Amino acid sequence: MSIDRTSPSTHRPCWAVYYADHRIVVTSRYVETRAGRYPIAELDGVLRHLTFRHPGRTVALIVGGVELALVLPLVAVFRSLAMVAAGVVAVLGMAAGVLLDARRNPRWMELRALHRGADVLLFGTRDKTEFEQVRRALIRAVEINRAPLP
Repeated sequence: MSIDRTSPSTHRPCWAVYYADHRIVVTSRYVETRAGRYPIAELDGVLRHLTFRHPGRTVALIVGGVELALVLPLVAVFRSLAMVAAGVVAVLGMAAGVLLDARRNPRWMELRALHRGADVLLFGTRDKTEFEQVRRALIRAVEINRAPLP
C-alpha cells in the first residue's frame, strides 16, 4: 500500500504511504493517530515499550521453584512415595501455570515518541505482526526524512 513519486531533483520520495489502518496512518511526512497528526520531522526518540499486563508466568516459575526446593530434600530424607508425588504435582502445577499464562497473557506493545517535548503514544497493540508492520513503516518514514550524509 505504497505510493511512491520521486522528485527529480532529490531522488527522494516526496509522498509515500507506508502503513494505513483505522488507528494509525504512517506516511513519509507525518504520522496520524486518533490523538492528532505528528510531522515526522518533529518526532524525536521514537521508542518501543513492551508491557507485561499480568506477571503470572514469573509468579508460577518462582512458586514452582520454591516448591521443588522444599520437596527435593524431604524426598531424600524420608524416601516417601507421597513426597515424590508432591514433587510431581509441583512440577505439573508450574508447567500448567506457565502454559496458561503464555496463552492468556499477550504483551502490550507500544510505540512512543517525543513530540515538541511531550511524550505521545503513537500506536499500541497486542498483535505482534501488526506492531512490527507499523514499527517498520515508522522506521522507513524516519529514515527518509533524515538529512543525507555529506
